[in-house]
Amino acid sequence: MCQGRALLPFLIVFSWLAAPASTRADIRHEEVRQSIERGVTYLRREQREDGSWPERGGHPGGITALCTLALLNCGVPAEDPQVQSALNYLRGHEPKMTYAAALQTMVFCAAEPKTSQALVRRNVLWFEQQQNRGGPMKGAWGYPQAGGDNSNTQFALLALHEAQRIDVPVNNQTWQMALDHWQRTQNDDGSWGYKPGSPGSGSMTCAGITSLIIAADKLNEGDARIEQGRVVCCGEQEDNTAIDRAQAWMARAFSVHSNPGDHQWLLYYLYGVERVGRLTNQRFIGRHDWYREGAALLVKSQDELSGFWKGTGLAEDDTRVATALSLLFLAKGRRPVLAAKLKHLPASDWNHHRSDLANLTSYIETRWERELTWQVIDSKVAKPDDLLEAPVLFISGNLEPEFSDEEVRHLREYVNRGGFIFAESCCGGEDLNKGFNQGFRALVDRMFPEPEYKLRQLPPEHPAYSAEERVDPRYTRLLFGVDVGCRTSVIYVPQNLSCYWELAR
Repeated sequence: MCQGRALLPFLIVFSWLAAPASTRADIRHEEVRQSIERGVTYLRREQREDGSWPERGGHPGGITALCTLALLNCGVPAEDPQVQSALNYLRGHEPKMTYAAALQTMVFCAAEPKTSQALVRRNVLWFEQQQNRGGPMKGAWGYPQAGGDNSNTQFALLALHEAQRIDVPVNNQTWQMALDHWQRTQNDDGSWGYKPGSPGSGSMTCAGITSLIIAADKLNEGDARIEQGRVVCCGEQEDNTAIDRAQAWMARAFSVHSNPGDHQWLLYYLYGVERVGRLTNQRFIGRHDWYREGAALLVKSQDELSGFWKGTGLAEDDTRVATALSLLFLAKGRRPVLAAKLKHLPASDWNHHRSDLANLTSYIETRWERELTWQVIDSKVAKPDDLLEAPVLFISGNLEPEFSDEEVRHLREYVNRGGFIFAESCCGGEDLNKGFNQGFRALVDRMFPEPEYKLRQLPPEHPAYSAEERVDPRYTRLLFGVDVGCRTSVIYVPQNLSCYWELAR
């Protein structure tokens, strides 16, 4: 017999704890967890007494910072004695080379964001001074007296991104010059190479996508704004053509077995894929489930006895470098998925507020004090098992949504197997007999033709209004829901919420 309703209230928070596990057999969560543990054990064993790992010439502190960042991403706490020893070692190195300074900055931001602000601010000023101010590589970073390159540039931007996340300011001119650099140096086919005009590679195209997203996000105002005290939703969106072209190139060239366009740097490339997936929140690259495919490859290629990985030449021949890069990819799987935004037809009507879930996820991360992630899932590609990777499926739009019969069956199976749908009508389309309102109600009828499964208005005492904390009645929205069995499995609000999440940068 049902004992109350097991709800996933969306107004304040999602619950990821009930997320059903994928039934695919190609790679299991337990295999990834054990692989991460073996890799962490190997890096711990390789650390020297002074807190460092053996360094590469000319990059003091670089490998130590890379290994420390990998341990932190794999869940080793900052208070761990070995991490503290590494931090003490890194504090003794002033920035001299872009890679090492960038990794050092990311470690400080991840481990001790409050107490390390002075060091991070010092590094930010150094990066701003080192950025090229003119010439063909204006806006880029590189080696001393060597101009600039796209690899050094992406690491500088990753460091500046993490610095700004802990409230260390970065000059807007720095972001603008970097944005201009990446837009100017993109190849005609959408890719990037190591230098402008070089043939494109997977690793450098990942660098371009990541860097464009970071720089544009720091400069753009978002898709909603305040004008004379009034909220304006669904604003004109900035052009994403460069990113779209690069993602199309990646979809065509994608592989986890080699770095497209380059026979080396496989693990460096996979770390780039992880960043693209994390910053775009795309579950798929083209039709490739990039994390599952990459994790299966890494688990299989790990040395089971010693726990290390070995890459494809150059710096990746160093098993400490290879292991750290592999762990940084695998660690993505440690972040619980908070929600997925469903990409649906009409093609221009599913993503009016592009930072809505990103901002909401960041807010919940601070409340729960743990790292989370969210995803974009294409309804045309996703099967029920793919949808079930997220405990909450967010559907938004202004026009009548279009779903095939197969997609409707997948949505119903998602709900029947424990998933939760939250939907909203955005952009002011609140007429119940038009647009998204009419279309979503029709979708519910297609999903649940049974007469007992109908949208009903939820009463004020419904747990959706108070599950984590009671919502101030002044800011409540009219909610409708569908009860499936013992729980409310669908909640619909015929008003805009994503607009306010978009504003909460």
